[in-house]
Amino acid sequence: MRRRDKEEKAVKKQVEVEIEPAEKDFSIDEKISLLSVYWSEFTHRDSILWSQGFKFYFAALIIMLLPNISKMFEIDISAVPRLAFRILGAILSIAFLYVILGYAKRLEAISKTYNEMLKTLPEQYRRISIRDRRIRFGRFFQGSLAVILSVLLFFSLISVAILLIIFKM
Repeated sequence: MRRRDKEEKAVKKQVEVEIEPAEKDFSIDEKISLLSVYWSEFTHRDSILWSQGFKFYFAALIIMLLPNISKMFEIDISAVPRLAFRILGAILSIAFLYVILGYAKRLEAISKTYNEMLKTLPEQYRRISIRDRRIRFGRFFQGSLAVILSVLLFFSLISVAILLIIFKM
């Protein structure tokens, strides 16, 4: 049985080596076309990040504030304790953080892919990076803005939940 396993592994390894794609040198036109596809994916992922992120954010915020605004909308929720809404909002805030950070990481991945592809272009076709010394204060904006804003939005939700619980509003 052992010999058979070794033979299968050897055959599998040989097949993997034979299947590896050969690297292809793309023409500038092909690279620019590929960059266009990557840019399209980047803009798509960016719009999904913010549309889904804000839906989650406002859903959590509304759930936390529902006891305070229920009279305005003539909704009777007096049977449910206010604390339940605060806790549910905090739980949804954690789900918000997980989802939006997932979207932010996907956005970061396509951004890195795009930037790596840009590096393969001749110098005259490349865009100026924010890291370029000619861009004043650019180094302060090198971090992922999507991640930074996601974490700030999360902390704003958690802060609201904590304040509403502490002050029993």
